[in-house]
Amino acid sequence: MKIAILKTRGFQFGLAFTVGVLVGYLLGLSRLGIRSFDKFLDRFSSVLIRIYYFVPPRDFLSDVAAFEAVVIGLAIPLSFEIVSRISERYKSEVITKRFLQEWTSRWLQVLLLANIVLTVCLKFFVRDDSTGDAWKIFAWITFAGFLFTTVVFLMFLRRLKLYASDTEFVLNELFNDAEQFFK
Repeated sequence: MKIAILKTRGFQFGLAFTVGVLVGYLLGLSRLGIRSFDKFLDRFSSVLIRIYYFVPPRDFLSDVAAFEAVVIGLAIPLSFEIVSRISERYKSEVITKRFLQEWTSRWLQVLLLANIVLTVCLKFFVRDDSTGDAWKIFAWITFAGFLFTTVVFLMFLRRLKLYASDTEFVLNELFNDAEQFFK
């Protein structure tokens, strides 16, 4: 019954209101008022203006495509080789299937290929003296895609390291799959 009260809309609204009043009171105590918020907005808008007027050089596209091609050509096959050797060690294909079902394993290749295609298209279709808004938008999208793909790649490597070096983790994964199979 106590948990049912916590889930009601009235309780949640009251909690949100109380937290808001408390945060407002604390901000008032620390004198973080309108002036500091105005300074924050001024700085934030100046950063956005700098980003808008910054024209990314066209050369970074080659770097992005080369890095992502190396990841596809070397890191992905080597990681699958490592996982298949682990599967052979434990004489179970469940580990390979489990690794391939990880979201980083599934989406990394898609993200890499999509960003390479976007990079090559930009490099091919955009002129050398491009300073237009479309170029800026696509260049920033490419750069953001590169950063996101790099983060996913680092997560992929961290997960691969768990599979390769932590025997207890691998055994727990096998036991979890066995439990789910027998349920």
